[in-house]
Amino acid sequence: MTREWSEDRAMALVHPNRFTAEELAWLEVTDVVESNDQNPDMFLIDTQPEDSRTETKDYDIRKRPEVGD
Repeated sequence: MTREWSEDRAMALVHPNRFTAEELAWLEVTDVVESNDQNPDMFLIDTQPEDSRTETKDYDIRKRPEVGD
């Protein structure tokens, strides 16, 4: 796929209401889940531990030194 398609798809995943149903189908965006910045779970990811005996931990992607937090 092209860079433009990839950029449009990334935008459609975040803001699906800016695209028509035909555009969402072309961008292969299905099962759209509405999200907003007020949902704190949106910023949590699980870590992948190197040791399989260790449990995963939640990591808040907003807490990074390079973004000033």
